[in-house]
Amino acid sequence: MYPDRPDELESLSLYEFLGWYEKHRSTSKDQLQLKSLGYSLRRRNTTPYIVTHQTVNPNQSDENKERYFFHLLKLFKPWRTESDLCSPGKNYYETYLNECNILLDMKEYHEKQVQTSQQEEQMEKTVNERAERMKKTEQDVIEVEDQGCAFDSCRTDQLRTAMQDVVDTHIRSAQKDRTDSDSLAAAYSTLNCDQQRIVDKVVTAVCHSHEQLRLIVSGQGGTGKSKVIDVLNQTVMHHLNDTTLPVVIAAPTGLTSFNVGGMTIHRMLCLPVEHRKPADYCHLQQEQLTLLKATLKGMKLLIIDEVSMVSSLTLLFIHLRLTEVMCSNELFGGVSVVFFR
Repeated sequence: MYPDRPDELESLSLYEFLGWYEKHRSTSKDQLQLKSLGYSLRRRNTTPYIVTHQTVNPNQSDENKERYFFHLLKLFKPWRTESDLCSPGKNYYETYLNECNILLDMKEYHEKQVQTSQQEEQMEKTVNERAERMKKTEQDVIEVEDQGCAFDSCRTDQLRTAMQDVVDTHIRSAQKDRTDSDSLAAAYSTLNCDQQRIVDKVVTAVCHSHEQLRLIVSGQGGTGKSKVIDVLNQTVMHHLNDTTLPVVIAAPTGLTSFNVGGMTIHRMLCLPVEHRKPADYCHLQQEQLTLLKATLKGMKLLIIDEVSMVSSLTLLFIHLRLTEVMCSNELFGGVSVVFFR
C-alpha cells in the first residue's frame, strides 16, 4: 500500500504512513487516493499507531547488521521500490551513515534502539550474576532449610493445594472459553487494530513458530487489557487444545489475579514472600519440584498482569523458578512471557 501512495505524500516515510494513515473505501475526490488499489486514505486525528520493525541484533553478524539497517532505511527513507533504499555503490549501513544527519527521525530511533539494547544486556548480565551468586550459596541454603527458613510457608501439602487450584482455575477458564472458531473470531473482531496485533504476535510465536516471546503490553486503565488477556487465553488454548495447561495467568495480588481469572504469582510458583525486607530465594525440595513440574510441564505461555506492581527481585525469582521447573537455563526457562502493565 505504501508504494501506491499518492504523489502528495511522496516525501512521507513508511513510519509516518503506517502511523498516521488508514485505508478505507471512499469515492470522495476530496480525500487522498491510492494510485491503483482503489482505496482512499484517512488520517488519524489523535495519536499514531505504534510502528516497529523486525527485531534483529546488528552485533551478531555482518548479515544481521545489513538486515537491521535495511529495516531502518525502509521505515524512515521515502521509497517507491526497495531498490531506492540503498545508495549506488554502498551497502545499507554505509547508506545509513550518509543519510542519518538528514533523516533525523531515523537517527533518533536508532539511538533509542541502541540504548534499549544496552539496558537489556545489562539487565541480563545482572540476572546472571545474581543467579550465579545464588548457586554458589546453594549448599548454605540447603543447610538453613533443614533448620527452617523463610520458605517454611510453602510445605508440600500447601504446594499440592496450590497446584490443584492452578488446574481448577484452568478448567474453569477452559469451560468458559470452550467456543467454536466462529465465536472466537467474533471475540477477536471486537478488539481494535493494536490489540489484534498483540494477539497475532503472541499466537504466531507460541502456537505456530514455537519461538520464545518476551513482550510488555502497556496501556492506561480502561483501555481493554483484560479483554486482550481473555481473547489471548482463548486463542492459545484453542490452538493448543491437545496440551495440558498451555497458558497460565498470574498477577501480583489476589484482587488483580481474580480480575483476570488467574492466580497470584507467589502461590502459582511457590515463591518466598517479602515481609518488610527482601526475601531470600530458596530451591524447592525434590517432592515439591516434582509437583510443580507435573502441573506446569505443558505451559507454553505465562501471562502476568499488573507487572508494574512486581519488583525486580520477584522477576528474578520467577526466572529462577521457571529454570528449575523447565530444566532450562534460558530466560524464564524458555517459556514465553507476556507482561501487561
